[in-house]
Amino acid sequence: MQADIPRLVTVWCPDWPVVAAQVPSGRPAAVFRSNRVIARSPAAAAAGVHPGDRRRTAQGACAELLVLDHDPDRDARAFEPIVRAIADMAPRLEVVEPGWVCLLARGPARYFGGELSMAERMVELVSDATGAHPGVGVADGRAASAIAARRAARTPTGVVVVPPGASSDYVGGLPVAWLRELGEVTADLVDLFVRLGLRTLGQLAALAPGDVLARFGAEGLHAHRLAGGDDR
Repeated sequence: MQADIPRLVTVWCPDWPVVAAQVPSGRPAAVFRSNRVIARSPAAAAAGVHPGDRRRTAQGACAELLVLDHDPDRDARAFEPIVRAIADMAPRLEVVEPGWVCLLARGPARYFGGELSMAERMVELVSDATGAHPGVGVADGRAASAIAARRAARTPTGVVVVPPGASSDYVGGLPVAWLRELGEVTADLVDLFVRLGLRTLGQLAALAPGDVLARFGAEGLHAHRLAGGDDR
């Protein structure tokens, strides 16, 4: 049941592999893993390079694109100051990957006088530690909080707090392409959903789980659960 899903916090640093690579300001660049874009610089984004693009597509959008290979060790080393800063607030945290931290909201929110105050403080800590502008999302479950954090990173405050019980409605109207941004579903499956007319996460979540499993397998069922805000 949705009520059983804990309140979680996601701290998200956009395009962290590019930040860790110390790409010069204004240089169009993208980091690739398995021939797909996983991070791009602001200049590359402005040129039309998108997460999940194949290398040929990205270079077609931006001929001057600096192509960088994924280097997890470099990303982790650069992310360590952020981990230490957040651990001072909440020692029990999960580093999902460099650039992405997840933790329970309950303890820190009590200490800082509420979820909003806690999230604002986390934005300050990360900015002070690295100069990066993060997004901090608070919601029911990891998937919804991860989406909230990514959307928060595009706002001036860097914070989005989804009210308790509202996570399914919050994600339901968003494009199904958000599954690709979360990195838990392959870009090929997301593209297939779109070709079949499933435009929003809510449309995917409305399908019967058994039908999704039969048609798309275990990965499709995982995508279905994420689309419905179900983190079981």
